[in-house]
Amino acid sequence: MALQPPVILIHGITGSVLRDEYPLPPEAVWDPGVFGVEAFERIAVHPESPAPTPEKRLYEAQGPSRVTVSHGVRVIYGELIDLLRHDLSEKGEPPVPAHILAYDWRQDNRVNAAQLGEFIAEVIERTNLLPHYAGQCRAVDLVGHSMGGLVIATCLAAGRHMTRAGTSRVRRVVTLGTPFLGAVDALAKLATGESEIVGQSRHTEREIVRLTPAVYQLLPVYERAFFDTATQQPVNVYNVANWQESIVDSIAESMRRHATRAELRRVGPAGEAVRQGAASKLLETRLRSCRELHTLIDGMDPDRVLLEPGGWLPIVGIDEKTRFAAGLSTRTDPTTRRTRKEWDFLIADSDYGGSNNPWSFREARLRLGDGVVPLRGAVPKWMAKSRERVVCVAERDFGGLLGLEDALVRKCTSLHATLPLMSLTQRWVVSFLKGRRWGEVWGRPLPDVRATDWRPPVQGVGIKAD
Repeated sequence: MALQPPVILIHGITGSVLRDEYPLPPEAVWDPGVFGVEAFERIAVHPESPAPTPEKRLYEAQGPSRVTVSHGVRVIYGELIDLLRHDLSEKGEPPVPAHILAYDWRQDNRVNAAQLGEFIAEVIERTNLLPHYAGQCRAVDLVGHSMGGLVIATCLAAGRHMTRAGTSRVRRVVTLGTPFLGAVDALAKLATGESEIVGQSRHTEREIVRLTPAVYQLLPVYERAFFDTATQQPVNVYNVANWQESIVDSIAESMRRHATRAELRRVGPAGEAVRQGAASKLLETRLRSCRELHTLIDGMDPDRVLLEPGGWLPIVGIDEKTRFAAGLSTRTDPTTRRTRKEWDFLIADSDYGGSNNPWSFREARLRLGDGVVPLRGAVPKWMAKSRERVVCVAERDFGGLLGLEDALVRKCTSLHATLPLMSLTQRWVVSFLKGRRWGEVWGRPLPDVRATDWRPPVQGVGIKAD
């Protein structure tokens, strides 16, 4: 029997602990465990950092400091990692090597993808030193949660997982709740702060995330994600002129507070104009990074970048109240008489009260999601013709006894955040990587896929008809 490849788990945004290594000993500045540490002012990136490249990362605004990654958050990923290590191997065999790539989730995902490519090569080399692999390991399997799936897709689309001879080092991939086409919650965080995509749902964090490249790369790119509320026509989200002025204003204010260039320190109308221009340019850069990332991912063919055809399993959460679109409105302040742009968010509710027509019900479910990622953003473009392979899970699939930490996480966060904790999801991951059903496994097709057409990539699984 062939040896099970080692596995790398790639966490979602905010899924790793960040620490400042400038103090001795280093201090945690981000650790969203049960009793979390969230020092937003210390993880904010500097608005004048060099443009990120795969070889260069952004730096912190508050210094002197050096914020680096410590480790993945165990409360979310520890159970899944343990399962992969001990249940992927066959009875009597040593544990399968399962690693977590702890990356700096603030950075441009192309930087994170380059790190993943290097880590894939390292894991293979380390695995080949184990006696029971004895140099036979040639590839890894990847599991990505949320933005971790985008890191995987970016890495594979850019070919960073390939050998010098052009051979893929990745066999199979499972993604959990990945916003392949984005999530409106990212815009909500940038515009109002009222989203849990980073930290808690509160407005005090919005100034920090407005400087964070990764959040912009989560913006939705599917059809009619943005529209003009007056004309109902689509809005080009990549055009800076279509954004709230308050976002540019807060970026300009960050530049004023952290300015290092003489022209940005100047006071008066001229200095303010310089700052506003620089802020608009920085916003344009962040939006361009989103467009470039999704252009790269959308053009990928999984069957060409993986060792095995049909080797990509997307698992998505469904039927939860989720933001699915945003309307741009122009409003006039009654006091100042100034007009300003603002985003309004459309939220699909799981309490369907419309027609009894089955297809109307399915249309309503297509506007839902996992509480963060709408279904419209969860299915990659390159699966448009194979939607019958997508596996859906729902809140009602949670079952069994949860530990204290798991129970606290489930109570305080969305289905999206807790997909790695769901026993059913974990069984799907193990089953797909084993190539056969492991334990009791069931699922649901996408709402617009008939039950008779559903073709999950594991044989013998049950189907839930809701």
